[in-house]
Amino acid sequence: SQKNYRYFCEIPEKSCNCCKESKTSCFVALRNRFDEIIKGGHEMQIILLTDIANLGHKDDVINVKPGYGRNYLIPQGYAILATEAAKKVVAENIKQRAHKEAKLKAEAEELAAKLTEIKLTVGAKTSSTGKIFGSVNNIMISEALMAQGFDIDRKKIMLKEIKEVGTYTAVIKLHREVKVDVQFDVVSE
Repeated sequence: SQKNYRYFCEIPEKSCNCCKESKTSCFVALRNRFDEIIKGGHEMQIILLTDIANLGHKDDVINVKPGYGRNYLIPQGYAILATEAAKKVVAENIKQRAHKEAKLKAEAEELAAKLTEIKLTVGAKTSSTGKIFGSVNNIMISEALMAQGFDIDRKKIMLKEIKEVGTYTAVIKLHREVKVDVQFDVVSE
């Protein structure tokens, strides 16, 4: 059974000067905030201003824990509170950007079709047994793509840790809805 912490801390009405005109006292607000803290709170709605990995894309309305939203996302400028006015502004922005987004998605799909046809080769220093000194990372893949004429930001390239010579696959996120797998060989230099 959950304890009732509602009357754990009661503030007399006479101690508050801010609520003389209103019929509700400020200790009700403090008591409700105390309840939220003790019970773990609810999730708060925010609107993302940038794409955040494993959380969402720009202009998504998502639910997060209040502490994560208030202490990290909002102060860092990654999100704003999802008030009714902010939701209307975002909806209007999405409508205005719909045509531009469709064009960007079409360009990303064209680039994805070209990327599936290429085969990359990445050189790395290796031991006699085929183990790589260090590892192959997204910067090396980006440079190999640049050599073939594709300017892809390294932050869009996702790959697992590679420690041996062989054939691997990198996932490139070109658009929020377009991902492409690119095959590449790791060879000894």
